[in-house]
Amino acid sequence: MRGSLPLIVMLWILSGVAPAAAQFPLFDAHIHYSRPDWDAYTPERVLSILAAAGVRRAIVSSTPDDGTLKLYEKAPKGIVPFLRPYRTRDDMGSWHNDPGVKAYAPGGTLDPEWQTVFVKYPDRFMVGTDTWATSRLEIVRDYHRDVQRWLGQLPREVAEAIAWKNGERLFPAP
Repeated sequence: MRGSLPLIVMLWILSGVAPAAAQFPLFDAHIHYSRPDWDAYTPERVLSILAAAGVRRAIVSSTPDDGTLKLYEKAPKGIVPFLRPYRTRDDMGSWHNDPGVKAYAPGGTLDPEWQTVFVKYPDRFMVGTDTWATSRLEIVRDYHRDVQRWLGQLPREVAEAIAWKNGERLFPAP
């Protein structure tokens, strides 16, 4: 039998039969459901596509956020909404100057609804700086100054979790 193993392997390779793929439930960390998709796929259809692909949960973002919210309303246990600060592709380069976005933290004051969510789920948030263009690196210091301002309006343990502890927990240093 020992000498026949190479022959069995060779026959298997030549037969073109691949080994069965593992069937693990998936957590997909990057799905979009933006405006162009809405006409082509209803929320129900998108959810059925994800289910058929074995996706148990998915982080979803969209432009505008309405697409994410449509999926979340239909499947709150399966969709993790990542809301974005721009409404159209044109906003992608200028959202940080948009007065509507600044309404999330008017005058540096944290919106009470966001404060409630942060306090209720402090282990689910991290700070993120989108430096999609070279020029954005120049504003990191100013951006982080604003982040520190609204973090200061949260209970210390919540602010520390969002500021750095969640990142350290999820991505420990080697």
